[in-house]
Amino acid sequence: VWKFATNAIQDKLVDSLNKIGRAVRNMQHSERILEILWTMAHDESLPYSILDRLLSCHGDISSGRHYLNRKSKHDYCLKCMDYIKSYNLQWIVPSSRYIMKLVEFDTEIIHFLIDKNDFILCLLQTIGRCQHDVWIQTNGNVSSDTLIDKRHTYKECLKLELDLLAYMLKKAPVYVVLRCAEELWLTLITNHEACLIDNELGFDWFITSFNEMNGQSRIEFYE
Repeated sequence: VWKFATNAIQDKLVDSLNKIGRAVRNMQHSERILEILWTMAHDESLPYSILDRLLSCHGDISSGRHYLNRKSKHDYCLKCMDYIKSYNLQWIVPSSRYIMKLVEFDTEIIHFLIDKNDFILCLLQTIGRCQHDVWIQTNGNVSSDTLIDKRHTYKECLKLELDLLAYMLKKAPVYVVLRCAEELWLTLITNHEACLIDNELGFDWFITSFNEMNGQSRIEFYE
C-alpha cells in the first residue's frame, strides 16, 4: 500500500505514525513504530520531502521516549554512522541530522559514539574525503551551489558536520578535542585543496565553536 500511495496519502500516514509513536507508553510498540518508519525511509522511490519527514519523526520519537531500550537508540545511531563511514552520499546529511537530534536530548549517546565507536574520526575522514571529491569534481572551482549528491550542497554538508563535531566535542576528553582541532586546521585552512567555503566555515568554527570548548585544549592548540 505504501509504495503505491500518492504523496498526500504517504504524508498522512507519516503524520499518523508520528502521533501514535509520541503517544504510546509501551516500549515494544514504540520500537515497532520506529522499525516501520526506518523501513519506509529506505524506499528508494520516495520523494526527498517524505524521506526527511520520516527521519525527522523517527528522531523525534527516539529522542522523546526516555523509556526506550537504550540499545535501540544506539543501534539506529550506529546505522547512521555506517552510512557516513561508508561514504553513502545520499545518506550523509540525513544521518548527521538524525544523530544531532538524538545527542541533543541524550548526552550518553555522545559518550557511546566517541568512546566506543570513534565517531569523531569518522566525521573527520568524511569531511576530508568530501572536500577532495568536490575539488576534483569542480577542478578546484567549488561554489555555494556545488552538490555532493542530487540535492545537498557541499556547504550545507560541511556546516552540518562541523556543528555536530562542535556539539559532541563539548563532552569529549581534552586529547580528542585537540586531535580534532589539529586535523580540522590542516584540512580546512592549510590544505591546498581547501576552498573559500572551507576557509570561511573553518575559521568561523575556530572563532565560535572551538572557543566554547575545554579551556586546556584551546591553550595547547594555540601554543
